[in-house]
Amino acid sequence: MFPINDVVCNLLETPFNRWKDEDKKGLLIIGRPIKSLKLCIKKEIKSSGKSYNIKFKDTWFSEFYWLCTSVYLQKLFCWACVLFSNKINVWNKEGFSDFQNATRSLCKHGNSAEHLKCQLNLRSVENKINIIADSLRENARLHIQQYNENVRLNRHFLEILIDVVLHLSKQELTFRGHA
Repeated sequence: MFPINDVVCNLLETPFNRWKDEDKKGLLIIGRPIKSLKLCIKKEIKSSGKSYNIKFKDTWFSEFYWLCTSVYLQKLFCWACVLFSNKINVWNKEGFSDFQNATRSLCKHGNSAEHLKCQLNLRSVENKINIIADSLRENARLHIQQYNENVRLNRHFLEILIDVVLHLSKQELTFRGHA
């Protein structure tokens, strides 16, 4: 996958606050990228000599609703922090790939003040977009209603004119007067 197709790479290159409003809206409608990572870390236990693999777990997406991935970088990111955080940390600039300590780090980041502030910003922007979308739908509905009313009035006016023409033709009268 090329970085141009990776939303997180695009956000790292051009911060969300510098995007155009319509691009911001489209990105928020699409939502966070949640594709599985194919990383696998081999861990060895020195005392017993045994080894095991630590892999990315898809269940993390449902457990940590803010988690997103960059398939190009093969790292985890915090969706809200990538969008809104001004502080530089592993969750919004570098990406997290230490699966050995993943659960602890995910819980720690989820409770951090900066993350909670970014979550509030994200919810606020999503609510504004929903309000704008609702008002656009209402505006479209009112426009259609007004258009239909204009069509009804125009038809009524044409019916009156047709009735006048029919009446004048039955009476063999002219439109301009008597000549």
